[in-house]
Amino acid sequence: MYGIDAAETRQPCIKKKGEEQKDVMYGEVATDFLNNEILSDYLDTIITCEFNNKGRYGRPLATCFAKNDIYSDINLNKLMVFRGRAFADRKYANDAEYFKLEDIAKKNQWGMWGQWY
Repeated sequence: MYGIDAAETRQPCIKKKGEEQKDVMYGEVATDFLNNEILSDYLDTIITCEFNNKGRYGRPLATCFAKNDIYSDINLNKLMVFRGRAFADRKYANDAEYFKLEDIAKKNQWGMWGQWY
């Protein structure tokens, strides 16, 4: 997804809190977020994606939107960053809003910015 850097599905990340540390599978957390909060709750959700270009590994990059009874073309890429499920891609994103959304998530300790999650 364009503008974000999310962990791979099975990529373990080490989260530290003081002297304690814990492995957290942030890729699964990100996937579950999209499945549970966007797709599963609203069966009539329509996802559309605009393919921008290719990323550093030659994979296509897209900006994706969800539309249903609750959301009206919400930018899923930015939502992932805002809810703390992905980093703003500081190297490749050309939209400063990604960085502002990441700062809000950090400040509020949402998603991966929280204590253990």
